[in-house]
Amino acid sequence: MIDVDSLSIKYNGITIIHNLTFSVGKGEIFSFYGDSGKGKTSIFSCLLGFQKPASGNISIDGELLSKSTIHSIRNKVAWLPQNINNFPNISIREQIHLFRKFKLNTELYSEEKFLKFTQLFRLKDDILTAHFSELSGGEKQRVVLIYTLLQNKKILLFDEPTSGLDEQSEASIIDYMRGQRDLTILTSTHSKTWLDFSTKTLKI
Repeated sequence: MIDVDSLSIKYNGITIIHNLTFSVGKGEIFSFYGDSGKGKTSIFSCLLGFQKPASGNISIDGELLSKSTIHSIRNKVAWLPQNINNFPNISIREQIHLFRKFKLNTELYSEEKFLKFTQLFRLKDDILTAHFSELSGGEKQRVVLIYTLLQNKKILLFDEPTSGLDEQSEASIIDYMRGQRDLTILTSTHSKTWLDFSTKTLKI
């Protein structure tokens, strides 16, 4: 589902990723780990076509990433970014309605489906009426993760998916993801628990 061949990435003229090759198949959870600033987030940027690599090839779901396939590939992928503080400071209910409007899919972005995830991920019952800025870091992380999962994509890119979460909240997310055998998941993480749960790991 994800194939990366001989990928090199430069930042400010300096090579931060050199000749990286890996693949992630259906049902696999592949996790990068390592010190901050080593290029893990840049890998995601290249996979989504936001950043052009210095060299190498990227294929997602059998499509070679290029100018002509960027939009097709992005439509197959759901992305959880590391920086989640840019979401509009309105209530969670209003955010869901915005997604329904702009994503043009009222079935996926429903309050009912959102609330099912809130129970799984240990969020408070009145979360829909809370404004985004009122939430703790861990609550924001879980809300944005739910938004990512509601897209119902088969390929997921998670940049620090359990950052800021307590052990119980992280465990609830891992328990859910463990049952999703038809997904292809690529993550960057500093969490030993998530790394132990992953099917493949690679230090960057």
